[in-house]
Amino acid sequence: MEQQGIESVGLVGHSFGGAVVIQAATTTTTAAAASSDTVRTVVTLSTQSYDAEGISGLKQGSSILLIHGTDDKVLPPYCSSYVYSLANDPKEIIFYRGATHGLDEAAEQVHQMLHDWLVKHLKKAGL
Repeated sequence: MEQQGIESVGLVGHSFGGAVVIQAATTTTTAAAASSDTVRTVVTLSTQSYDAEGISGLKQGSSILLIHGTDDKVLPPYCSSYVYSLANDPKEIIFYRGATHGLDEAAEQVHQMLHDWLVKHLKKAGL
């Protein structure tokens, strides 16, 4: 990406993918350090909390948005609350009442929130 002039990215992950994007954004291994430096924002959708503890290592100034449905029977909303409690600012958490794990019940709102968040936080980064 850097060879193509991309200097700022946002990572989005759902369920298990939430922990994956957190790990990708916070990794300290030499091979991945350059790519994690380009991550300016992370968004998790119905994330798990297992293996997401590294969120506190997100590059200073990078943001995180956590979105979860209140009726998620696969991963309870507590998972996002826990990750949120470990994250540094800037951070935001949103719960959609009545939404399940796939967030289908709030799909339009989630799509709009995700779009607005990425535009706002990637523009701050200079895009």
